[in-house]
Amino acid sequence: MASKGAKRGGNDTGHSESVIGLTLPNGTLYSGTVIDGVPEGNGVVKFIGAAWFKGKFINGEPRGPGSIRLNTGETIFGEFSDNVFVGERAKGRRTEVIKFTVQKGRLTRVLNENKKVPDPPPEPEPEPEIPEPEEIIEEIPEPEPEPEPVVVQKKTPPQKPPSEYGVREYADGKYMGEFRNGKRDGKGRFVRNDGTVFLGDFSNDRPHGNMTVTDPEGNVSFEGEYRNGEMHYGTLKLGNRTYVGQFKRGVFHGLGKFTGSDGVTIEGVFHFGRYIGPIKDPTKPATWKNAIPVSEKSE
Repeated sequence: MASKGAKRGGNDTGHSESVIGLTLPNGTLYSGTVIDGVPEGNGVVKFIGAAWFKGKFINGEPRGPGSIRLNTGETIFGEFSDNVFVGERAKGRRTEVIKFTVQKGRLTRVLNENKKVPDPPPEPEPEPEIPEPEEIIEEIPEPEPEPEPVVVQKKTPPQKPPSEYGVREYADGKYMGEFRNGKRDGKGRFVRNDGTVFLGDFSNDRPHGNMTVTDPEGNVSFEGEYRNGEMHYGTLKLGNRTYVGQFKRGVFHGLGKFTGSDGVTIEGVFHFGRYIGPIKDPTKPATWKNAIPVSEKSE
């Protein structure tokens, strides 16, 4: 269906020529020179899908040099011939040849002779703006005064008395470090009569916390954690043998690893100094029930 345009009058052939906008049979919209109701000369056509072609038209079809503007905003210059547009565009440092054809009023990109990719779909129309509702002013009553909060007195835990530093001799050795209430408590160093040195944390007159024990020859024999005067976890060196793990009552107990003088290592669950076997479930406590027993020979 054609719309009215500016008529230019006849030409040398006697045909009527005018500039007009019309809808072509394939559904595209044309604006430009028309002779006898058919696009002829320079014009612009809008394909289905929002792509455009601007250039030469002959006998109602685009033919000759022109440019295509895709709905992505990209413009490609080339030439239409036999319903196929061949153009070039820059792609990195090289030039890419790109082809399009018109199928049922839609501009379609040609990847090869057998496969065609349609032009990207048009962008969706923006949704209509919904007016904001009118503001309703509602009187809000003043809140009632909140009751005064009840103050709960929290019991503070008893504080340790301040420590004192000093030196004191005992029947089994000599201590130098912190005291509280007359007992060894805090950081200190205790030297037994046989020359063994305990250096670390003390509590309630006993080693408790991080502790390093040095033998009379000056070699570190234990390094780890003491609890209530006993080894709890750490590394114990017995000459050229080593144990790393848990202790109880001064012996291997729990999860540990023992390396003998020959370099052979056993690892798993120990029970009051005796090796039981590898642990069954590492997510559970390392007790003798959670161990895979080994024979006396394999031990």
